[in-house]
Amino acid sequence: MKFFVPGTADTEEALGAWQEQRQECEASHHYPLSDGKIFKILYDEVGESGRVAAQVGQINWVAQDRVLAIFAPDDPDNPQGTFLVATHTKTLAVNKEQVVSVEPFEQ
Repeated sequence: MKFFVPGTADTEEALGAWQEQRQECEASHHYPLSDGKIFKILYDEVGESGRVAAQVGQINWVAQDRVLAIFAPDDPDNPQGTFLVATHTKTLAVNKEQVVSVEPFEQ
């Protein structure tokens, strides 16, 4: 899938929106995130049965909102290994151990 951010008109606007969202997530969660652009992750939800998909542009049933961006941990600087799934209303933290697969955007 070609890189996009829901609600943006073109790649340049999408990159700007993605970078702004990343900076907000880094500031609020107090750890660095990878520069990699992630399209989709599958993860096991704690306390729930089954596997959850978080895919950019789609509604995530845990957040009950459309996913705007997914950020991976910057491994050398983020030993917790927490992925962040950003929506309009909240950001979900998903521990690296819960993640089953990661699908990046096409380069």
